[in-house]
Amino acid sequence: MRVIGLCGKTGAGKDEVAKYLQGAPWKALTYKHSGVLRGMLEENGRPAEAQNMSNLFEAIAGQLGYAWLARTIIRDIREDPRALSPERVRTIVGIRNTDEVVAYREAFGNDFRLVAVHADETLRYPRVRNRGERPEEHDMTFEAFQRLGQLGANTGESAVIDMADDLLINHKSLAELHELVRNLPLIRDS
Repeated sequence: MRVIGLCGKTGAGKDEVAKYLQGAPWKALTYKHSGVLRGMLEENGRPAEAQNMSNLFEAIAGQLGYAWLARTIIRDIREDPRALSPERVRTIVGIRNTDEVVAYREAFGNDFRLVAVHADETLRYPRVRNRGERPEEHDMTFEAFQRLGQLGANTGESAVIDMADDLLINHKSLAELHELVRNLPLIRDS
């Protein structure tokens, strides 16, 4: 089993890396931290806005600890019938605190690699506005974008990035990002 955890600031390109790995030859299965939170909010009729997602994460972390979301994803990977094939890559998008990294490393050992995706905020801001992943992104001001990094669930990002096994600098073209991905140790050897 090969598991690639993706971390980085909002808009750095984590989802793009995961999307690329979903293609041949890897056919990666993707598990998103934000997807778990978004689903929980939608089940309760709440909008999946960044502040709501952060508040939900922090409320549950106060009861179950900061690795609760990682434990949820680990369970999902282990119970996913599609994940039984050992040659398939799994990507985990949105690792945001060190407790999550520890949980993934304990669960998957040497089959886990943490990859940080980096881009300057001047590149990330227009990407976030253009992607429209959350309702508030299209009209987001630069100041509101900067505040995203200050949300409780995002304050551990820098420490997680420091723990990364690999760093992808996403400042150029999509083709160049894809080339960097193809050269990742767990990918290159497949």
